[in-house]
Amino acid sequence: MKFYFLVILATAFLLQTAGFLLALLLFSKERKVLLRMLLESRGIPDPDKQIKNREGKLRRILEDWRAKRTAREIEKSAEERSGSGR
Repeated sequence: MKFYFLVILATAFLLQTAGFLLALLLFSKERKVLLRMLLESRGIPDPDKQIKNREGKLRRILEDWRAKRTAREIEKSAEERSGSGR
């Protein structure tokens, strides 16, 4: 029983450490440096340009999603107003 407890405890610790490292990778200011190193290690030319392109794509996707969400909210409020006016 003690062995299983230690295994579960060790697994939880490793998962927590992996999650912490993932959070550092995703949210740290050094994210671009880490991404540049990863791209260079894979032999991708001009990693700075690749990073900018990917950030631009993500920004456009986010802007499109926000525009669609706003349009849906406007349609929904218009339907509610027309439904309550009857």
